[in-house]
Amino acid sequence: MKVLRRISYLAIVYGALLTASKAEGENNAAPYFRIVGKGDQRSDESLPLKSSAAKVSIEGTIARVHLTQRYGNTGGTPIEAVYVFPASTRAAVHGMTLSSGGRVIAARIRESVKAKEEYQVAKAEKKTAALLEEHRPNVFQMSVANLLPGDDIDVEIEWTETIPAVDSTYEFVFPTVVGPRYVGGGAGNGQTWSDNPYLAPGTKTPVTFTLDADLSTTLPLAEVTCPSHQVAIDFKAKDKAGVRIDSNSSGDVANRDFILRWKLGNDQVDAGLLLHRGKDVNHFLLQVAPPPRVTLEQIPPRDYVMVLDVSGSMEGFPLNTAKALLRNLVNGLRPEDTFNVVRFATDSGTLSREPLAANEENLARAQAFIDEQTPGGGTELCAALQQALALPGGDERSRSILLITDGFVDTESEAAELVRSNIGNANLFTFGIGSSVNRGLLEKVSRAGGGEPVVVTTV
Repeated sequence: MKVLRRISYLAIVYGALLTASKAEGENNAAPYFRIVGKGDQRSDESLPLKSSAAKVSIEGTIARVHLTQRYGNTGGTPIEAVYVFPASTRAAVHGMTLSSGGRVIAARIRESVKAKEEYQVAKAEKKTAALLEEHRPNVFQMSVANLLPGDDIDVEIEWTETIPAVDSTYEFVFPTVVGPRYVGGGAGNGQTWSDNPYLAPGTKTPVTFTLDADLSTTLPLAEVTCPSHQVAIDFKAKDKAGVRIDSNSSGDVANRDFILRWKLGNDQVDAGLLLHRGKDVNHFLLQVAPPPRVTLEQIPPRDYVMVLDVSGSMEGFPLNTAKALLRNLVNGLRPEDTFNVVRFATDSGTLSREPLAANEENLARAQAFIDEQTPGGGTELCAALQQALALPGGDERSRSILLITDGFVDTESEAAELVRSNIGNANLFTFGIGSSVNRGLLEKVSRAGGGEPVVVTTV
């Protein structure tokens, strides 16, 4: 699985598909094609994806996804198109094919530099070529050279991913939006953003998007829900269900992540078994599902540092939702707990220099601090985390840092390394705010901190 996860470059060259492993309101950016050229060949016309269809098969805790993307050149000259699209942070890509005019080309593994070189050679020789690159664990870019006028091309990508359970709830996410990333360190106001292609505000997504999921579990299903979209759910058996969305019946469904959740009927410790028979090798999946055990009385007093993102990308719904979440977190503290609040954007500030007891006076003080926050500026996450880790109060009790953000920042690795190097001082949980958050950062940082990521779309 680790080998498969490293597959991140694919190129279609000379009639063969080459695969290479990688060497080392909300601001939403919908996937789309950008036409690239020089001089008179350049065009600012966007080339929208025509359709995207996902077939998802979930067995126990493993999801297999087959994604078909159809796109084409609606202009009058050959072009190179660049398409940025999201995928799961846990995806292990293991297959890709390209189909055009009845011809099907399958993938083969190639070293990344060689794949890029062959793509450029084919492009220079006016041959149709394609290159798939991984920008981040959850962001891919497809480049298609010499796409001829009137051509339609189908790209099929297959991946496998594991599905975690939090509080006995399993969650499968199919991302549909690539959000912008704050880079930092720019000239002038110190704010720069990575260049992601996007549709103009108010533009209706021109993509037909469909998703069909078949869910098969080891234990009886207690419930199946989809908080993100209107879906049709067909319970085929006590442990099987089909879920379907359709852009024609549900409106614009490609402007937010698809989220599917389900619970198993495990009021007591239970186990189930799935069998899969192959041509040469058979496999099985054993799943043990214990119920929750820990009660509040068993949790010792803790010190909580709540870190709130108030940068410009949090304006509107995200910040309003984050404030409501933070109020709920503060009001849920026990009298024996201590807490503090850090707000950050381009700079950062704290509610108090010392940890505060969770009494009525300090809770009211925290509420006022939260309410006065307004959005604006960049997203200097690492500086805020350093400040939170440096605050006193974690010496005599276990400390948890609660990071509340949309995650639109370009420093995932740096933030994760900072948290990992301080794992002895605090653990960390992330709360992603919005319908299309940067799950790559939220999951990477929370794993580094020994915590769990939570995505909040409503409060």
